[in-house]
Amino acid sequence: MINNNETSSNTNEWAVNHSISQIVKHSKSGLQERAEILAWSFIKTLRDWHKIDVADYRRFEPDIDLMLNIIIDEIFSFSWYKDKKSVIENDFILDDTAKSHIRTETIEWIDFSFEELAKKMWDLFYEPLASMLYSISIELEKQIDNNEELVKLLKEASSHILKAWDHCKPYITDINELEKNSKHTFDIKDTILTNEQIARAIAYLENHKLKEFLELLSSKIYKDWEADKWRWRIKLATELFACADKLKQLSEII
Repeated sequence: MINNNETSSNTNEWAVNHSISQIVKHSKSGLQERAEILAWSFIKTLRDWHKIDVADYRRFEPDIDLMLNIIIDEIFSFSWYKDKKSVIENDFILDDTAKSHIRTETIEWIDFSFEELAKKMWDLFYEPLASMLYSISIELEKQIDNNEELVKLLKEASSHILKAWDHCKPYITDINELEKNSKHTFDIKDTILTNEQIARAIAYLENHKLKEFLELLSSKIYKDWEADKWRWRIKLATELFACADKLKQLSEII
């Protein structure tokens, strides 16, 4: 006689093998198509029995982490769940690598608002700010369903703010002394996360939250443009306006 645990184990093994067979069968397809096929395989074989342990599939599908948001969206569209968070909690087992690829509405390890985060980024010197904007664009570019125009505008915004830094550098004699006596910083304060980690987390925000954040950051940089325009720092102001404008365009197309 086969007990329930053994039946459950056999069912799960069959489900995993079925999904792996789909991975192998469609291995030469594009990322988007493979994600949709794998999602449908999960819907048909796993939902009623076991959670989907992403680690079980990674050695057969190395790109599964990149596919996760597509897979979750597909499962959610066929579910009775009220939100995608419920899909993740009820249907998935995620290790740290998988978790880092999931779109979220908040940033883990940051306990202040998007308004405050935008202000802290605004308070960065222009060089690290440019680096963060570029890092966000690169992380967005890696995503399966990336928007090429969005990535392009972010890279342009980064370029403009870096040019703004170039206009500031001739007036800097001692960068360490400048940091001591300036409101500006090289790193985001009051968090254990590095600038690069924060940039990556921003890139994996849900679209409506990314839109909200970029609007806030754009408005902050517009303030710098206004201030430098009235000080007749024309070249600097021009680059700041261009950066803020690109971020505003970004928020409008998300």
